[in-house]
Amino acid sequence: MTTDDQKKANKENSAKSTGPKSLAGKAASAKNAISHGLTTAPDADLVREYYRAYIEDSTAEPDLNSVDPFSKAAHALAHAEAVLARIQQAEERHLRFILSCISKQGQQSVMELDTSDFDDIDFLKILIKNGAEETESLRYFLKLSPQLPANFLKRELLLRRYGREAELKRRRAFDVWKHERQLGSI
Repeated sequence: MTTDDQKKANKENSAKSTGPKSLAGKAASAKNAISHGLTTAPDADLVREYYRAYIEDSTAEPDLNSVDPFSKAAHALAHAEAVLARIQQAEERHLRFILSCISKQGQQSVMELDTSDFDDIDFLKILIKNGAEETESLRYFLKLSPQLPANFLKRELLLRRYGREAELKRRRAFDVWKHERQLGSI
């Protein structure tokens, strides 16, 4: 339990934390939200497309002011789907960007490699050329490869975190939508 002295100290400390003071610090912190664009609202057309699929009406328009619980749940689910789709596209683009940055010309088949080459970039290219799922191979490779620049890994971890959060929101929205749908069919 927090004592009165601790509460007072916390309040005093929080008053001191007011953000960056310098112009450079303020400019840098102002760009935090736009560094990747994943926290912006999803594309309205994509939300509408998902909404129509969940409502099962090809002409329905999402109404943010609706009081109908099923409509609200369908809109929340459509929004969550659109956010998740955007994050998955961003992750796919990032993985392809990494692949283009690290690709080298080299061996043409898996038979030319030995197991000591497993952390080699050429091994990844050969996996992909031989039909392995490109993004899954690259994700696995990123975990094993110490030779990639930290900024590649940092962005991948950020995208994964946003992806997990979006999947959780979608799962929760789906549960509510499913519940409301069942209530409506009774």
